Amino acid sequence: MDFDISLRPKDNIYLLQVLTAMSAQLNTLQDITRDEQAGIAHDNKIHRGVSPILLPEIPAPDLDLDLSSIIGSSNADVNSKVQKRASNVMKLSQENEKLKAELKAMSDRLEAAERRREELAKKEQETR
Repeated sequence: MDFDISLRPKDNIYLLQVLTAMSAQLNTLQDITRDEQAGIAHDNKIHRGVSPILLPEIPAPDLDLDLSSIIGSSNADVNSKVQKRASNVMKLSQENEKLKAELKAMSDRLEAAERRREELAKKEQETR
C-alpha cells in the first residue's frame, strides 16, 4: 500500500501527537492484557489513576495556512515599502539636481555682477 506523505509541518506535529497518544493507550492495554493473563485483576490499574488518554482535537479542514502564504504577504509589504522608498529617493534626487542648477545659475549671476562692479570701479578710477 503506497501512502502520499506530502504533509505540512503542522500536520506532522498533529500526527506525532496522535501516534504518541495511541502508543500510550496501546501500552496501557498491553499492561492490562498481561495482568489479566497473569490472573491479576486490572482494577488496581484503574484505581491507581490510569485515565483514558484523550486524542488531540482535529483541526478544522478549512484552515489552510502555510509558511509560504505568510512569507508571501510579508514580502509584498516589504516590496511596497522598498518601492515607496525608491520613489522618495528618486524625487529627492530630482529636487537636488534642480536646486544644484538654481545654485549654479545664482552663482553665475553673482560672478557676473561682481565683474561688472569691478569694471565700473575701474572706469570710475580712470575718469578721476
